[in-house]
Amino acid sequence: MKKELSEYHWRLIAKLLSRNYSTRDAFEFMAKAFPDCQEIHDIRSGLDQGMLLSNLIGKGEFEKKLKFYLQFISLDKSIKVTENEMKMQKQARQKIISKTSYQFILMVSSLAVLILFTNVVLPTMLNSIDISNRKTDAIITAFNIINFIKNAVIILLVLSMTIIGWIRIRKREEYVWIFLHKYHLDSFAKVLITYSFAIKLDILLKNGVSIVDSIRILRFQNSNSLIRLLAYHFDETLLSGERFEKSLDMDYFDNRFHSLCLFGLKSDDFCEALEDYVVMTESKVENIVSRSVFFFQGVCYLFVAVIIVMAYRVLLLPLEMLQQF
Repeated sequence: MKKELSEYHWRLIAKLLSRNYSTRDAFEFMAKAFPDCQEIHDIRSGLDQGMLLSNLIGKGEFEKKLKFYLQFISLDKSIKVTENEMKMQKQARQKIISKTSYQFILMVSSLAVLILFTNVVLPTMLNSIDISNRKTDAIITAFNIINFIKNAVIILLVLSMTIIGWIRIRKREEYVWIFLHKYHLDSFAKVLITYSFAIKLDILLKNGVSIVDSIRILRFQNSNSLIRLLAYHFDETLLSGERFEKSLDMDYFDNRFHSLCLFGLKSDDFCEALEDYVVMTESKVENIVSRSVFFFQGVCYLFVAVIIVMAYRVLLLPLEMLQQF
């Protein structure tokens, strides 16, 4: 027997619930339609015993998100919100990979060539020629400078990845953002966080959840602590008595989010404004990522070109020495 429900199974359950099936009847139907799925039978049995559905579903990524939304909204809406959210995340990852994979491969290849030349090829060539004069001394000096820069870049990259990993493992993202925000160093971070917040908010609104309830749901979600922090400040602003339009003018939001949402409220199409912001931000982030990768790729190409020129100069040294006699 298969042990777990798939997203396809949950989609069918949402369809049954939309046709006014009760939760128990929906799982009763699913048990008959999919007799080989053990989890469906376990859930149906648990429901018959009066257990809560949230205590019966599995521990996969889909089920974890579903279990969270079940605390606030109905099962059919929870399934649709979870499905849409995971679909958007998958599409975002695919876009980033498609935009950067080629440049990333080129950058890594260039760095590998650079390491090969500086650590293996050039030292071997210089030792085999065994000529000592000003030109060889200059080449060795240039080689040492390039090697130092290369090692410094690698160390910085490793150190950066280590710090990022530590922040994620220790769950310190909120503290880092607050620190950066205090010194106005979070402009790009605000764009990314507001973008993620807008996607989740748009999904909830499109599935019939009110704006205020959607914000409070996001305030308590655990999948992204930065979205939770943003939703917390937004909700606290509303609870303090500020009008919704005024609460959008919050320092933690991206400035374009505020202006587009105000326009959407005036035109009575807030969801359309959220979609416009998501599309605009995706374009901006893609351009920034592409430019950054292109810059690092260009730097690697430059170093490789310098190394090749140096190798060529080393090969010409014996001929130059012969011409002097």
